[in-house]
Amino acid sequence: MQNILTLKNNTLNWTEKRAVFFQALLLIAALALPSVCHMLNLPVNKILPMHWPVLLAGLVYGWRSGLLLGVAAPLISFGLSGMPEGTMLGIMVCELAVYGFAAGIFAEKFKLNYFVSVTAALICGKILFAVLSGGAGFLSAGVYAFLTQIVILPVLAYRWTKNS
Repeated sequence: MQNILTLKNNTLNWTEKRAVFFQALLLIAALALPSVCHMLNLPVNKILPMHWPVLLAGLVYGWRSGLLLGVAAPLISFGLSGMPEGTMLGIMVCELAVYGFAAGIFAEKFKLNYFVSVTAALICGKILFAVLSGGAGFLSAGVYAFLTQIVILPVLAYRWTKNS
């Protein structure tokens, strides 16, 4: 019997009506979670609330969905709320695009399990972040979020795709 650590992924078709609906919900979550964190005065740079739905989109619906949400979420958020700050907008668009794309490509094309896919995606995005930001906050920003994402997101993706 296979367990979640060895099970191969079942990336869902991202163009089906139901999938489009759930991807829209993930986009709404990527927009709402940072706002909620700001309102509650939580450390957004440690929780990384926009990253979670983008990574989940890549894991569940593949690289196209992850890339699209990774680009759209910070741009729409900036248009609606002015956040992320203009100086960070370009970096966040690139970083989130890489997170969503990499999570999806590792899960969908390379058929890596969800734990490996999300870990590899986080490493790729963190390297890009370090390059674009000149290394500023490379190790400190979001370490706890990364660790919890590596644990929680694969379980969510597994259950989501298993039940679909």
